[in-house]
Amino acid sequence: MDSAGRKVTFVLRLSLGEGGQVTGVVERVSTGEKCQIHGIEAIGPVIASMVSNECGPASRIASRDSTRSGR
Repeated sequence: MDSAGRKVTFVLRLSLGEGGQVTGVVERVSTGEKCQIHGIEAIGPVIASMVSNECGPASRIASRDSTRSGR
């Protein structure tokens, strides 16, 4: 990415389950969009699809605004 490009920030929240299964959430910070991931190999494709503004093979979950109201 050149210096004039737009930067995108993501937060990963991962859990390691029994048998080494990785699950979690990828969040695009600027929009609060979140996608669930199942398996470590899903992280890259989910981020790529979120940059393209679609959630791809992962499932969309509640936005930042709706999760905050439940806290």
